[in-house]
Amino acid sequence: MVLRRYARLPVPNPSVPDKAPSFAHRQALSPISGATSHRSSFTINAPGTYSVTVTYANGCVSMCSITVASAVSCVITGGEGICEDETTILCAPTGSGYTYLWSNGAITSCITVGTPGTYSVTVTNASGCSSTCSKVVIQLPEPNRCIDGSKTICEGYTSVLCSVTDPAIPTTESTGATTKCITVGAGTYSLTVTNTAGCVAYCEKTVTVVPPAQLRHNGKQHICPGGSTRFVHP
Repeated sequence: MVLRRYARLPVPNPSVPDKAPSFAHRQALSPISGATSHRSSFTINAPGTYSVTVTYANGCVSMCSITVASAVSCVITGGEGICEDETTILCAPTGSGYTYLWSNGAITSCITVGTPGTYSVTVTNASGCSSTCSKVVIQLPEPNRCIDGSKTICEGYTSVLCSVTDPAIPTTESTGATTKCITVGAGTYSLTVTNTAGCVAYCEKTVTVVPPAQLRHNGKQHICPGGSTRFVHP
């Protein structure tokens, strides 16, 4: 019988060296300067695809990426003022996959409005990015609709008709005249007035001839100097 003696060996303490992996941040395969640490952070101010590449001490490589979509630029175009009984068209920017929600509930890129007020729209692109903008539509002042002047004339006489507006405001009479006042005989005359805001008004006036007075002599047929006689209107 053979006896052997064995010695007790110490148990090893396993450990992994503390070696952090290296990092490389990239945009469109081009390295981003200064972004080389797992604690690195940077502000993205342009759309595109951004990725981070992690290289471990053992040579293994891992990469992940994120795509930053383009922002929506929102500006409403269209008239800023409307005349009475008129409308204006407001439009939001257009783009592939864009959706719209206006403050009045419309979901089209353009809307027609006839009431003054503030109109807003939220535009969302295909990536889900959205932007909201607004526009104020005001009520434009209306031009004065009146024609001034006598509406009756005697036989053989004329009347002077004038537009009751600032002389600088363009006016057009039914006669084709573009002056503030015209001299006319009997008839119906119309006036179109356009003010500086672009609003248009229309009015007309009829001038009639008053028949001559019918007088009847009801007095002395002969009078002395300084005397008087009598005429009456029937």
